[in-house]
Amino acid sequence: GSQVEEETYKAVGHDGNAKDQKQAEECATQLHDLLKKKEDMGYQVLKGNKIEETRPDGINKGSIVKKILDDTSRENIEFVLCVGDDTTDEDMFSQINSEKDIHKRFTVRVGRVSTAAETPVELQEDVGHLL
Repeated sequence: GSQVEEETYKAVGHDGNAKDQKQAEECATQLHDLLKKKEDMGYQVLKGNKIEETRPDGINKGSIVKKILDDTSRENIEFVLCVGDDTTDEDMFSQINSEKDIHKRFTVRVGRVSTAAETPVELQEDVGHLL
C-alpha cells in the first residue's frame, strides 16, 4: 500500500504500490495538503512519479551534486553521467548542465515529459542503448 518514508532531510510519501489506485490518489492528496503546510516553515513540496516529497528549501539533488563536485578536484573528473526518471531529479539535471568546466557530461531523463536533461528517453531499457 501507501507509505511515508522519513529520511534525515526529507519525507517522501509513496503510493505506487497501492492496490486501489483511487485510494492511493486520495492518500496522496491528503499527504500533499499536509505537506503543503510545511512550506511556511521553510520546506518545499514536490509531486513526483507516484510520490510526494517534502524537503528543506535549498536541499535537493542538485545542491548535493554541487557539493560533491565542489569537494572534488575538477581535473580528476573525466565525465559525469546523470540518469533519472522523476521530477525530483530535475534539480540534478540543471546543476550538471550548468557545470561548463566539465566537458563530458550527460544528463538523461526517462519518460515522456518536459525536462532539463539533455537527452530524454522513453523507457528505462533505452538508457542501456545509450551506453
